Amino acid sequence: MPTVTFRGESVTCDRGDVLRDVLLAAGLSPHNGAADGVNCRGRGSCGTCAVAVTGAVSDPSRRERLRLRVPPHDAENGLRLACQTRVLGDVAVTKYPGFWGQHVNDAPVGAGDGEPVGTSDRDSVGVGDAEPVGGDDETTASDDDVA
Repeated sequence: MPTVTFRGESVTCDRGDVLRDVLLAAGLSPHNGAADGVNCRGRGSCGTCAVAVTGAVSDPSRRERLRLRVPPHDAENGLRLACQTRVLGDVAVTKYPGFWGQHVNDAPVGAGDGEPVGTSDRDSVGVGDAEPVGGDDETTASDDDVA
């Protein structure tokens, strides 16, 4: 069984499980701040579950690649959407500051309290600032994950 390490904790899951689902089932959130409550619930449209992942995971889907090209993300920063990423082996996950976790040049979000470490006021984003990306007919990794 693959092991997912995130914010100082390790959890096991089945091969092929969606990373977002694994984290949430373990009581760990791939979101920062208000994005915990204001997100697309795994549809791959909001981008708030963007994380850095090392290890064996699925290739990015078309939906994921499209979303990560839309600001505030940058397709070149290597982030993945936890809701679109399937765990294929042991992985380490890192969450960066910012509503969308987009500040990859800042210190990662801390393990203890889930708050960003060494961030500034630029991480404060209003609820209405998130812009979903238009969907396609492709099935997402977690279509049955509607809350």
